Amino acid sequence: MCGILGICFDGRERTDAEWMDIAWDFSYLWIHSMDRGKDAAGVYIVNRDSEIHYLKAQDTSENIVDADDDMYGYWEFIRAHLGPDTVGIIGHTRAATT
Repeated sequence: MCGILGICFDGRERTDAEWMDIAWDFSYLWIHSMDRGKDAAGVYIVNRDSEIHYLKAQDTSENIVDADDDMYGYWEFIRAHLGPDTVGIIGHTRAATT
């Protein structure tokens, strides 16, 4: 089993606080999709110019979100790439199969 989730954005302006609320909501959903797969997880941020930024690891989404920035840099990644040019954020969790 694997899981995928995402949020698409319209073009309206948002404050920095609204973007952080979105980041927290996405992180909450991503952690709660962890029961669909605990072997790896990733997050992709797509910007208006089709530029894609991603962070992925062979760890659970919960560990990636909760780790300090020296380990995975999740919150630093979010602060650097989620903003006015973002059109979507996608998360996935993976369960290894044999």
